[in-house]
Amino acid sequence: MTHAKLSPSRLVALLALAIAAPARAEQVVLAPRYQPGDAYLLSLDVETDTKPLSRRAGQRATGEDVQLRYRATVVVLEVDGEGRARRERHEQIQLRYERAEGSGTLFRDGAGYEVHRSADGDIRLFAGERAEQRVDREVEKIVADLLESQFEYTRLPALLDPGRPVEVGESWELDPKLARRLLGHRGLRVIEFGEPATARLERDSGADGVLVVRYGIPVSWIELERMPPDTRVADSEARLEGELRLSGDPRGRSHSQTLALRMNGVAVKSGVAPASAWGVETSRVIAQRTQVLGRTHVSGL
Repeated sequence: MTHAKLSPSRLVALLALAIAAPARAEQVVLAPRYQPGDAYLLSLDVETDTKPLSRRAGQRATGEDVQLRYRATVVVLEVDGEGRARRERHEQIQLRYERAEGSGTLFRDGAGYEVHRSADGDIRLFAGERAEQRVDREVEKIVADLLESQFEYTRLPALLDPGRPVEVGESWELDPKLARRLLGHRGLRVIEFGEPATARLERDSGADGVLVVRYGIPVSWIELERMPPDTRVADSEARLEGELRLSGDPRGRSHSQTLALRMNGVAVKSGVAPASAWGVETSRVIAQRTQVLGRTHVSGL
């Protein structure tokens, strides 16, 4: 079989058409819809690093660096009308912590419990053969704080949703009201944004070529929702940024995020002089990966 050669002029014309062809718009699915019986492996790492700054001494005070690493096989038991899990069984749980004082694990090998999520986001843990026994409240709070950072249960899917198909390389602005609520849920009050918060759809240049949503929320002035008594903020800034790596199945993806915050000010007590300066730098890094295991039979439903 012979192939006709392309003339130089014909080749140039074809290349011009290829370059001029419009890019294909992609439908970005951010929030997975679960069904009872869906199972996946969950890997969730959270590292918080806080460094108090002493302006008076000109030195950094002792800070705190805490790392939590959570692993579990998750089986969805019950969902709401939007496909979000309201009840799950977490099995083969591993929760390891690392800090300056030492490291260790929070659960024995093979531990398991049920996770109940209320409509307003509260998380409760139940153990026992019939999941009727509430888990120790201190342990429950540690786990709940971790699971609240799971991408699909945060405000991020609503914030990042472009509301339409977008092309690879296209950026879109994020709703500032939703961005304020997202940071407010973390105890931060946005006084003023820096540049507009944006997201961008890209395609990974690696072998898998997956779609990636990268986002950034710069804040030029921020305070705590509950500032300590007699304190004033003189200067502050923050930035929340991350990326969501998508796949053909929305239930399986990876998400990474960093929230970096710097705040300086003075503490003033009535009748006490002089005022003392204070400052703090903190960062919180989240890395999540979910791997779909398929479906399993759920009894008792």
